[in-house]
Amino acid sequence: MSNDLSSDRHKVVSKGYKYFMVFLCMLTQAIPYGIAQLIQPLFVHPLVNTFHFTLASYTLIFTFGAVVGSLVSPMVGKALQKVNFKTLYLIGICLSAGAYVIFGISTKLPGFYLAGIICMVGSTFYSGQGVPWIINHWFPFKGRGVALGLAFCGGSIGDIFL
Repeated sequence: MSNDLSSDRHKVVSKGYKYFMVFLCMLTQAIPYGIAQLIQPLFVHPLVNTFHFTLASYTLIFTFGAVVGSLVSPMVGKALQKVNFKTLYLIGICLSAGAYVIFGISTKLPGFYLAGIICMVGSTFYSGQGVPWIINHWFPFKGRGVALGLAFCGGSIGDIFL
């Protein structure tokens, strides 16, 4: 098989293999997305108490991340058509991981805001745009809705364990 998923969608692939791809998307939602997005709220109160931020000022990281992530999402969608998916996926993982480095060394609010924004942008690459892109290519017509629904269940499953 080639590295380009778009050439594979015209090949006959077993249902089992297609649903294995759904399972991999579920893992993407459960592990990298779960770590990037679901663990951050656990640190709100320890950070607010340690650095004496107000709760409102610190939790703006979620708003800033969501706004910038939604602005970047269409650009990531366009890039998925032009750039190798694996490259964009790795860029997203590296951005999210780098954000946690910034979280670890930050002591001022702007550093936490920057980390929240970078983390959300990174997760847009592999989750918000990446998972639907994969499902779209493995399920061009029939079964796409069910496959996408199952794939995004991984985030909730990851939340249970994380």
